[in-house]
Amino acid sequence: MDCVAVDSTWGPWAGASCRGGLDFTLVFEESILSILPSVLVIIAAALQVAFLFGRPRQAGNGNLLWLKQVSDRPRRQSTEDHG
Repeated sequence: MDCVAVDSTWGPWAGASCRGGLDFTLVFEESILSILPSVLVIIAAALQVAFLFGRPRQAGNGNLLWLKQVSDRPRRQSTEDHG
C-alpha cells in the first residue's frame, strides 16, 4: 500500500514501507496530537471559569473603587494603542 492510502487510515503506525517505518499516519496525528490537546485545554478553561464564578470577588465595591478605575484607564489605553 502506498503512503497516500496509508495516511487516510487510523492506525498510529504508517507501516514499514512508508517513510522508513518511523512515522504516524496523518489521521492519527491530526486527531491525537492536535485535537486532543485542544479539547483538554478547552475543558480545563471551562472548569476554571466555573470555579472562579463560584468564588466571591477579591476586590469589592469600596470607597476607592472610582480611584482604581481611573488609575487603571491610562494603562489600559496605552496597551490598546500599542496592540
